[in-house]
Amino acid sequence: MKNIANNLETDYQLKKILVSIALTICLSIGLQAQTKPYPRDYLVNPLEFPVNLSGGYGEIRPNHFHAGIDLRTQQSINKRVLSAADGYIWRIVINMKGYGKAIYVKHPAGYVTLYAHCTSYAPEIEKWVRMYQYENKKPEFDLYPDSTLFPVKQGDLIAYSGNTGSSGGPHVHFEVRDAKGETLIHPLHFGFINEDRQKPYFASITLYPLSNSAYINKKITDQSFPADYRDSTYTAVFEHRKKIRRRKYKVTPDTIRVYGTFGIGVEVFDRLQGIRTNVNKLEVFVDDKQTFGYKLDEFKYSETRNINALIDYEDRLSSNEKTQKLFLQPNEKLSFIRNDLGSGKITITDDQMHVIKVVATDVFGNQNTLRFIVKGEPDYLDLKPHPDKEYVQLMQYNKDETFKTTDVEVFFPKDVLYDTLHFKYGKTRGKGGYYSPVHRIHSPYTALADNIEVKIKTDYIAPELRSKLVMVNLGTGSIGGTYENGWMKAKTVYFGSFAVAADTKAPTISMRGKEPEFIVKKKGRKGKVKYIKTKKKKRRGKRGKTQEVVVRTPRVLSEYNFTISDNLSGIARYDGYIDDVWVLCEFDPKTATLTYHFDENMTPQSACFRLEVTDKVGNVGKYEFDIGNIIIKVNPPGVYQ
Repeated sequence: MKNIANNLETDYQLKKILVSIALTICLSIGLQAQTKPYPRDYLVNPLEFPVNLSGGYGEIRPNHFHAGIDLRTQQSINKRVLSAADGYIWRIVINMKGYGKAIYVKHPAGYVTLYAHCTSYAPEIEKWVRMYQYENKKPEFDLYPDSTLFPVKQGDLIAYSGNTGSSGGPHVHFEVRDAKGETLIHPLHFGFINEDRQKPYFASITLYPLSNSAYINKKITDQSFPADYRDSTYTAVFEHRKKIRRRKYKVTPDTIRVYGTFGIGVEVFDRLQGIRTNVNKLEVFVDDKQTFGYKLDEFKYSETRNINALIDYEDRLSSNEKTQKLFLQPNEKLSFIRNDLGSGKITITDDQMHVIKVVATDVFGNQNTLRFIVKGEPDYLDLKPHPDKEYVQLMQYNKDETFKTTDVEVFFPKDVLYDTLHFKYGKTRGKGGYYSPVHRIHSPYTALADNIEVKIKTDYIAPELRSKLVMVNLGTGSIGGTYENGWMKAKTVYFGSFAVAADTKAPTISMRGKEPEFIVKKKGRKGKVKYIKTKKKKRRGKRGKTQEVVVRTPRVLSEYNFTISDNLSGIARYDGYIDDVWVLCEFDPKTATLTYHFDENMTPQSACFRLEVTDKVGNVGKYEFDIGNIIIKVNPPGVYQ
């Protein structure tokens, strides 16, 4: 067998020399045809120091591709963020999750740039934003200012960097989009980084049997192999390892035995400025014939969730691996995958040896290859999987489907599935606290492209409790819903176990740090008024009597900070008041912190601060105190320390 493999290797090398020039020319032509002529000098660095990446375009993130690049801000906030080109402020968004405080600039060349996770905006923009928030009593919004309101030149200040929204640390998330803001373009096509010579690298390869008669190394289940770098090429190696000395092992490449139809998946990454990001292009060749390919220069915002069709979704959830499947599911809709090469599925039914090659290329053209040998062995056709007897209904991906029993209904709209589904269902009675049985609706390790609708019949619900009901996914939490005629209905984008619960508890609020030193009025002798702190300081007076004295130790403050949380349905609204006048508060869900930055509404004469937090079923938590003996420090608009 080794002689056969060696002969095949020699033949392959000779063949490689003969076809390499033709293949290179073809690939070059294909690249030119697929890559648009992006203007490299049109956009400039939006920061005042060199670009240093903490995140790359197209990275595999939970339920989405990373849509831009993350720019480090020297581990701090309030760095000046500049417009990358001439244009005007097109859109301003504030959201406690996602991009946090974000600002969009539209440019005359047909592009939109996005700057996200900001702390605040340039002073004139911040003033306009504050006016809208106070007039509408809305901390969060999505606005499109008039195109004449905020014109900007390249290099103009538009915002200050921060850590708002779903950010893991101080940075600026920067995107380039088309004129409509729907197509996300690789920012590095516009420059920003002049050179990179590091090649992509492969971590592992997985082979997936895709038919009842398929097997990999005499097994009917998925088989994964480490990728070992040898002679300028990666190759797949078996998991078994030969011990050559204490605590050191040698992995040995070998031929993988296959039969039937199977697909390939790879864990592959690019190294760029010390980060690990996704590659720009992936191609698969079987005996030098291309069977799959994609080039990730652009993708549409609306299709980003379809990343779950490209990756091994179960491995992503269970072990955080980022294996990309280099074959298509029937309902996979990603615009950057080449559709002229077929599905990418490989069928081998002969007894010959075949060379499979996966080529990874980064955005700078650096390239690496994983190459391995498979041999068809039709000797194990009896290794067919047992029929799946657990499923209760077959769900077609290309039409509406419904599963129904006496106490649950699940509706699958057309195209919500990536493939025909062997739907599984089970029911148990929960341990308590639920107003319905627990319905196990398929497996959380199967991805959905969009929402399905779940209806659950409830136990008897007292009328006063019905407005407090929510449907819960036992794995992810409340998904909300509405109650009507004994049924609870909600939409969900995840499979799992579902039940009906009631949220009767108000959100909790606690103040961070010490509360203000309260001042209370107390009448003294002869009707005089003394101002005495609640924490009174006493001293011995004449004749040993204890006397109360005023201790004035004013504190300098610029903000109040609170921790807020809700036990079930989630926080829907938060409102602060000073002497019953609404004031703007900001919420950071990743730290559960709500902050009121002192503004013109806070004065030394202010008497009372009140905070109200409302959850999604209407429960209201309140926190109130006298403002106390403090010196007010008001931050100017757009500058929060």
